[in-house]
Parts: sequence; structure tokens; C-alpha cells
Amino acid sequence: MKKCRTNGFTLIELMIVLSISFVLLLIFIPNLMRFKAYEKQAEVKGNLKTLHTAQQAYYQEKNEYAQRVESLHFSPARGNRYTYRLATEGPLNSRVSEVEEKSSESVGIGTDTFAHKDAKAEEAWAGADAVVLEPNANGVAGMTAAGVSGTCPACEFMATAAGNIDDDALIDSWYISSQSGQTKAGDCLLQMKEVPAGEPGQVCNDVDFDAPGKVSRYR
Repeated sequence: MKKCRTNGFTLIELMIVLSISFVLLLIFIPNLMRFKAYEKQAEVKGNLKTLHTAQQAYYQEKNEYAQRVESLHFSPARGNRYTYRLATEGPLNSRVSEVEEKSSESVGIGTDTFAHKDAKAEEAWAGADAVVLEPNANGVAGMTAAGVSGTCPACEFMATAAGNIDDDALIDSWYISSQSGQTKAGDCLLQMKEVPAGEPGQVCNDVDFDAPGKVSRYR
């Protein structure tokens, strides 16, 4: 009489499968987290380009650049993880509640802490000494902070954005300007980068670095 064999996994086979699954998770999860962080950076690049377009349109009409968000009608979609600034000093439109608190004097938009409860209301821009903008034809010096430099119409502008997108000590920081320039390699960048006028420039990469001088585990 033949004995029936019950199909199934042996303990060793189960351990092998579990071990392989664990290794795959170790590879997959960090890459997924890094991908999500890069996805968040798409927000700031898109918003800075929109801001630059609005500034250029304003300049064509007024022969000057705006330093108030109300003048530009600049309003990123709610849920923004970055703080945006047209000037270094001045109040920001607050997004700490469901209804945005606006002011005619606002020079920027604060991080939406209503949508992101753990985010800070305002993130510091961590990269002033990392930006080297080129003087324009009229001798207007390159800027290292948000604002308007020179006497318009022979003037230039720079806007900044900053946010903590992966809950570590670093602040992901960006800028856009009417001037071309460079961002220096340093604690938050792997190499010096040329940044054309009108293109977002990154001065501190919060995805690729966990702490100053330390390459991220997600690289």
C-alpha cells in the first residue's frame, strides 16, 4: 500500500525564503524612502520655476522685481513641505490652520504645518555661503540671500526655499535667480554645480546626506 506524501515546505526551505525576503526588504525599503524624498523635491523645483516666471512677467510690466507675494499672486498648492521667500526679512503667509493667514506685507509662504503636523512653521534657508552668483552687465553683485539687488530696472532677484523632507538634522535648501552662478561643493553637495539663470539651484541636499559631511544611507 502506497503512502500519500503531503506537499509542503520543510523548515529549512521556509528559513531560506524568509532570509531572502528579509534581504530584499533591506534593499527595497531604503530605496523606496529615498524615492519618496526625491518625489517631495519635485514640489520645490516646480514652484520655484513658477515663481521665476511670475517675476519675469512682473518685471516686463513694472521694470522691477516684486518682493511681496501679493504682487506676484504666488500661491503654491496647499500641502507644501517647503517655505518660500522673496526676501530675507519679513512676515510669511501662515499655513498652520485650514484657512491660510495672509498679509499684504508677506514676503513668502510658510510650510503647510496643517497638512504636515510634524513640520516646522518656518524652515531656515541653510546655504547663503554656498551660492556664488555672477555680477550682471550693469555691475550688480551676485546675491547670497533672497531679495532684490541693485537699482531697478538694472536689478536682479533671488528667491529661496527650504524644508526638512526626511526628518533629520539637515534642511533641504534651494534658490532661483535672474542671475546665473554656481553652488559650491560642501557639507551638503558632492560637487560644484553650474546653475543657469531661471533654473532651481540646490545648495543643501537633504536626501543624499544624513548630517553635515555624512553621505546618506539611501545613496
